[in-house]
Amino acid sequence: MKKRFLVIVALIVCSLPSMGQVEDWSFGLSMGGAAPLGNYGKNDLEESKSGFADVGFFLDASAYYEVNSSFSWVGRLRFTNNPTDEREVYNRVISNSYPEVQLAEDDSEVRFSVNDWLSGAILFGGQYRFDIYNTYLDFYGLVGAQVWVLPKHDLSTENVPNRLNTLYVEGIDKDQDVSFASMVGAAYNIPIKESIMLRFNVDWIGSNVQYSYSQNFISSVPSEEVVIEKVGEVNYSVFASSLNFGIGLVYLF
Repeated sequence: MKKRFLVIVALIVCSLPSMGQVEDWSFGLSMGGAAPLGNYGKNDLEESKSGFADVGFFLDASAYYEVNSSFSWVGRLRFTNNPTDEREVYNRVISNSYPEVQLAEDDSEVRFSVNDWLSGAILFGGQYRFDIYNTYLDFYGLVGAQVWVLPKHDLSTENVPNRLNTLYVEGIDKDQDVSFASMVGAAYNIPIKESIMLRFNVDWIGSNVQYSYSQNFISSVPSEEVVIEKVGEVNYSVFASSLNFGIGLVYLF
């Protein structure tokens, strides 16, 4: 269902150039900061909805089709990167690890790594414009699909009591997730040339992300077959939303 929705949105955006004349179109590029909100930026070890995300950045490209002087259709591609708080993620992994495993922060045998939150969104919607003394104030609302590269963490240790030649490994079950996304925001545009405007924008984007980690014992004895024993699973559900502040340029045909 998610893949079908993504294909439909992509077809809508790709078909937009067939509408109207070239002079009805404008294109924009912008970039700025992305501040995680709510559970997405929370560092609560006991809360499965915590995202442990830090302030990051975004880049986007937009196409605008002007229906009239006040309303335009908008298609947008947005890339977002939010680093994760590695120390807090590590602490949660330890608190949720399989009880038979002994983990300590100073355990040199523990190997751990975690990735950033990465996403790419394709969005479509409308924008309403107000003319304010030859500058322009826009309000917009968009919906679409957001593809997430999940904050994959990998943990392993050989410190497993009463289990010789056994490695404890915890890792993500899937690397990606696709979810419905929505965006609302405002932008202030200042003409700097006949065909170029300087654009300041602030917006909110959010989508729900679900993923899980498997906990496994891997037993290996020289010259014998490797045995993988799944002993647990930890599920996470995070509403990943951010408040974004950006600056960019819009080119008018």
